[in-house]
Amino acid sequence: MYFKQIVFFLLLACAQQVLAQPLEKSKRSVAFWAEQQFYTDTITKPHWFVETQFRYSTLQNNERNISSSFPFYRFQLMVGKLWIFNQNWGGGLSARPVFEKNRTYLFSRGFLQHTGRINNTRLLKRLSFEYISDSNTPAFYWARTAGFIEIEKPFYWKNQPLFTSVSYEFFLNHRTESNPIPEENERLIDRSRLRLNMGIAIKNWLISLFVLRETDYFFAQEVFDENGELKKPFRKLNLLTPTYGVSLRYIWQNKSE
Repeated sequence: MYFKQIVFFLLLACAQQVLAQPLEKSKRSVAFWAEQQFYTDTITKPHWFVETQFRYSTLQNNERNISSSFPFYRFQLMVGKLWIFNQNWGGGLSARPVFEKNRTYLFSRGFLQHTGRINNTRLLKRLSFEYISDSNTPAFYWARTAGFIEIEKPFYWKNQPLFTSVSYEFFLNHRTESNPIPEENERLIDRSRLRLNMGIAIKNWLISLFVLRETDYFFAQEVFDENGELKKPFRKLNLLTPTYGVSLRYIWQNKSE
């Protein structure tokens, strides 16, 4: 019931996003992500997980403000622990430092998740809360809530399982006095990610390719020409980033359990 209310709120929030002000959509340059993940797979003990991610953008270096000798505009490392409450429920904590050329952020997260199955289809729902700080400017901090849902189903090709999944994640900012985004530019939903994943399992490795559409939501101010004539009204602005990536996941299985 709790997650049904979350889904209802998400649909209500999406409806709010498309009503009222005019909407402008703008596409950013293509991005590429490379992910590496390590998980422990145990039945009753807590799961440890470590994830790293490199992000590369096709934007010019001066636009991203990155070094030409290091084309990745972001590197992040996440370390966390998941406690298993019962067959379906779990919760955990994670810390994720994010490194950019001129800034370093720390994302501290707590989350609650539910996993269900319908035949061989897995359904994962997760609700998390993040506190974000800027180590270069300690006065800058903000918080956000994230909702995540994923449907995963295996298909078989020549007796080889192919793991396919579709996921959607959205983020809601919580305003603080030091929030770096001006209040007049904020939307109810700050960012969303729609992702399609396809992977193949080789022993303890899961090798996947994915496509992702990341959307950032803003309000944009009026734009006037040199004569003072209104070119664009106050409007909603959606910035879309098409993203392609590869993911390598290693699952360490504890055979003692």
